[in-house]
Amino acid sequence: MKRLYLRHEKLWLALAGLAEYLLGYFGANSFTVGRQAATLDTDLDRMIPFVVPWVFVYSLAYPLCFTPAIFVADPRRCRTVFVAFTLAMAMGVTTFIAFPVVMPRPPLPEHATGGWLLALTWSLDKPYNCFPSLHVALDSLAALAIYPSNPRAGLAVGIVAALISLSTMFVKQHYWLDVVSGFAVAVIAVRAANSRVLRRCVRARAL
Repeated sequence: MKRLYLRHEKLWLALAGLAEYLLGYFGANSFTVGRQAATLDTDLDRMIPFVVPWVFVYSLAYPLCFTPAIFVADPRRCRTVFVAFTLAMAMGVTTFIAFPVVMPRPPLPEHATGGWLLALTWSLDKPYNCFPSLHVALDSLAALAIYPSNPRAGLAVGIVAALISLSTMFVKQHYWLDVVSGFAVAVIAVRAANSRVLRRCVRARAL
């Protein structure tokens, strides 16, 4: 069993990360529905236009956060990335439950390009789980995780992650404070996962 796990370790870690995301994110989202929630609306948020076609960029966030499984070859590094992913999820879900933030959604224009995709996104993802943005956190984390071993791929992922960060505001999924806090979560999670204590735990777990 252990040999089978080690042979396909990156796949198992990716599947575990996907399970964490589905259970943690949507579990917190369902728990928050109907609760009193804050808004973080600012003048800057009101200045940002609602541009439906940006949903195509927004949707790239789902596969992008798993790109370390492709570009990070070292098994020990993959374990560290998984720890960082888990820490980011824990910070996000804990905040969602303790401090719910809601994003009021504008009317969806008829016949807008990408309107069907945004309508589907909104039907699956209720307007909570805003602060911090896990879209921003997990995709930024992917770029930060890939860059040390593969700078070109890390830079490419970072550029796409930056565009996704913008898209979260254009499709009115997040406030700008959500975006900033999401990036902060990524940095904290990566730094914590690379700390000596957690790296020792990862190495010990692999023995």
